[in-house]
Amino acid sequence: MAAQYLTLNKPTNRPLSQHVVDGYAADMIAGRWKLTHEAIAFDVDANLLDGQHRLTAIVKSGRTVPVFVAFNADPATFDKLNRGKVRTTSDIFVIAFKQKYGESPSGATYVCAIASGMLQGVKTSKPDKDETWSYALKKHKLMQETREALGSSTRAATINTTVVAAFANAVSYFSLNAMAPLMERIRTEMWAAENDPLKALKARLVKSSLDEVRGAALSKVEKYAMTVSAIRAGLSRASA
Repeated sequence: MAAQYLTLNKPTNRPLSQHVVDGYAADMIAGRWKLTHEAIAFDVDANLLDGQHRLTAIVKSGRTVPVFVAFNADPATFDKLNRGKVRTTSDIFVIAFKQKYGESPSGATYVCAIASGMLQGVKTSKPDKDETWSYALKKHKLMQETREALGSSTRAATINTTVVAAFANAVSYFSLNAMAPLMERIRTEMWAAENDPLKALKARLVKSSLDEVRGAALSKVEKYAMTVSAIRAGLSRASA
């Protein structure tokens, strides 16, 4: 039925976003897709006004998905569709946090960025919205503790969400107590030795921050890998 409905798609409809289709289809296959009030809509001439991404995702998923369908819509409403504010990952995180704890979290956007960085550090694909906000809800206390332990830098841009994510993953794996001395050295810049790997990390992060002006900064993947290497070296020296 979804494939049949798609044959009635308006030629003037917006271009199909494969990224959106893939995300919808993944939710349908995983059983995360929910029935909402938003209907597939046809105008009085049986042209598909709204729903091409959902219908294409249904076809791709191969699943039966219940949806509401509206008929005889006014064609003049076509250019007013899909103009509402889309809920961001942090919006969903805030809603879930309020439902669980009865209060709003602080720095929701920053927390979700750290959660995304943590997930990308342990998996090969970019996490979707549901993975990110649910992980942020699960790990928000650990992330907050990590942020506080790292402290605010005089060069704030150096301790960004990617760096915090790498340290947070290490805290999750090794414990806060094991990681605290390393994070204190980053925070206070009181190095264990001249060749302290944390000192070298801080210097490279500062250089990357300055390089952003000329477009030569390190990528997120590079910053994450560099931070993990420094953490491993620091822990190795501590246990020697």
